[in-house]
Amino acid sequence: MTAVACYGAEGSFSHIAALQYFGEGASIIGTGRFTDIFELVASGRATFGILPIENSLAGSIYENFDNLTRSNLRIIGEHLVRIEHALLVKKLEGVSPEDRIRQIRKVLSHQKAIEQCLNFFSDHPWIEGTVAGDTAGAAKQVATSPDTTLAAIASTEAASLYGLQVLRHSIEDDPKNYTRFVVIAREMGEPELCDKCSISFGVPHAPGTLLKVLQILSKDNANMTKLESRPVHGKPFEYLFYLDFHFGRSRDEILPQLRTVTYDLKVLGRYRAATLSL
Repeated sequence: MTAVACYGAEGSFSHIAALQYFGEGASIIGTGRFTDIFELVASGRATFGILPIENSLAGSIYENFDNLTRSNLRIIGEHLVRIEHALLVKKLEGVSPEDRIRQIRKVLSHQKAIEQCLNFFSDHPWIEGTVAGDTAGAAKQVATSPDTTLAAIASTEAASLYGLQVLRHSIEDDPKNYTRFVVIAREMGEPELCDKCSISFGVPHAPGTLLKVLQILSKDNANMTKLESRPVHGKPFEYLFYLDFHFGRSRDEILPQLRTVTYDLKVLGRYRAATLSL
C-alpha cells in the first residue's frame, strides 16, 4: 500500500487531494506541519508527500517554496483541486439557518481558507475569522466544543466526518477557486514523461540578469507559468527565484543554458503538468 503524507486531518483539502491523486487505496498520513511531510518522505516512512503550493485566490504558500528549496526531495507531479468552502456549525434543533448564522461569533479555519472567504466576513461583520490549524482540524474542534457560537470553514466531507451541519455552501470569494498541489518524492520523475519543470536560482546583482533568464526561455519557446522571489535567510535583500515553466523545443539544452546566467540553480522537479478544467 502506498503511504502518502499530507497536511491536516481526514477531510482536509490536502487529504482530499491525496485521495484524488493516488486513489482510495492509498494510506494517508496526516500531519500538523508542512515540514513533517518532508521529514516523513525523506526518512522513507512515506513514499510520497502532497502539499499545497498556491491558491488561485489567496496566492502562494511561501513556506512550501522555502521547504522545497531547502529539501533534497523532488517534485514528481502536480494536482489541481477545486476548493469549495462550506460554513459548518453544530446543529441546533428548532433554529432557522438565518438565526443560526446570527448566533455565530467566531469562525475557525486555516489562514489561507479565511483569506479565500473575505467577502463572507465583510457581509457578516459580527463574525471573527480565527486561525486554527487545518480546515478539517477546525471542523473537529467545533464538533467537540460545547460553544455553539463557534463555526468552521471546511469541506463538506469534513461536515460528514464530524457530524456538523452545512449552514452555507460555497462561501469562497470566487467559484473558480483552485489550489495547486505538488507531489514530492525522494527520486526525480521520469524525464520522458515530463513536460513541466520547477527550478530555483539566484542571479547576480547587475542590470538585466533576470532578463537573460527570460530571454533563454523565450528563445526556446518555453512557457513560463510562475516566477516568485524569496528572501535568502542571513543575506538581507538578497533573493532566490522560484520558476515554473513548460518545456519548449530543447528540453535537454535549456537547463545548461540557464546555468550560464544564474547561480545555485536547483532543479526542484520535472513532472507532468496538471490540466485545469473550468
